[in-house]
Amino acid sequence: METEQNRAKVLWQNWEKLENELRQLGGKTGEQDAEIARQKYEYLRKGLYRLSERPVDTEKPYVAMISSVTSKLQKQLYPNRFLRLLHQAKALLYDKPKVFSDLQQLRAQNISTLKGIFEQRGLDSIAKVLDHYLEYGQQNVSFKVLGKMDDNRILGIAPVFQQDEKGLFMFSDLNLSLRGSADPANNVSVSLPGDYLLNREQLVNFVEQRPVYVFPSAELDAGKWIRLGRGEKGEELKLEVFDDKGDELKRKLYELAEETKLYKLSSSEVLLNLRQGNQFRMNGIHPADRRFFIEAHPRGNQLIIRNEFGEEITKDMLLKSLRHESPNLTKGFELIKNKVIEKDRSNSPDQGLSM
Repeated sequence: METEQNRAKVLWQNWEKLENELRQLGGKTGEQDAEIARQKYEYLRKGLYRLSERPVDTEKPYVAMISSVTSKLQKQLYPNRFLRLLHQAKALLYDKPKVFSDLQQLRAQNISTLKGIFEQRGLDSIAKVLDHYLEYGQQNVSFKVLGKMDDNRILGIAPVFQQDEKGLFMFSDLNLSLRGSADPANNVSVSLPGDYLLNREQLVNFVEQRPVYVFPSAELDAGKWIRLGRGEKGEELKLEVFDDKGDELKRKLYELAEETKLYKLSSSEVLLNLRQGNQFRMNGIHPADRRFFIEAHPRGNQLIIRNEFGEEITKDMLLKSLRHESPNLTKGFELIKNKVIEKDRSNSPDQGLSM
């Protein structure tokens, strides 16, 4: 990700691209040269109005150069000193305030759109503070909201925003951290691309190292399965991405439903919850009250079955165990959601995340 967007440089590059396209349309004539000079002046001076709000150091050389160019163009287009003074007065009293007014409207719409992105995913704690943190004098903005898991682990969620060439913010990344695990190896520090923005339930399951499904969107053509994994050599936890296998997971659920006679397994509710990263629990009727858990495979094309100790077992082992312990499988079938996040009421300057 580019750490800094030089708006002044982009303004100049965009004009050069536009000028080349305009010249290709009509060839080079004296009349066209005059029209292009007028359009160049209007394009650059309105860009300068937007850039006049606290340009950063890397932008200042470009701003000075563009100011010099527009000044020369103004004298060329308004050679009469009196007419030039009238134009300058109009620019100061009308044109510049209108550019700022239009810019304020665009920024208000920009914040509203970003709020909607997080509200749709249940991340209201982020949406509520965007007005406070999105400072348009900065090109990159990030802040952190904290949440306390019910076992006192602390989850940090830090969205990252970057200005585009128009000076509006885009959501670019989501940095996640999880601290306080009994085993430090299970602490998390990972960055998710903006295309993989999860809802609040998926975020909890994701940091718990469960696979979750990212639905297709305008930014993402096809669905993806993502999870935190260590790789074959047991490295630190990192993001792993897998292509979706279509209806393969649904087919696996139908097969298991037929074999266990637990037909609820084939419902859309079960499929949706597995995509959220949740588990389901089956109970066998017998004195030991053994429990078995079902979750999606990291690659999303099959199921994982675990015994009551969390150990992965095969489907045949499950069916054999159920038949051995009881001739009939209980109808007990329960959704097991991961730990919720409670509001962090500490004195941290970061915001609390209520989930």
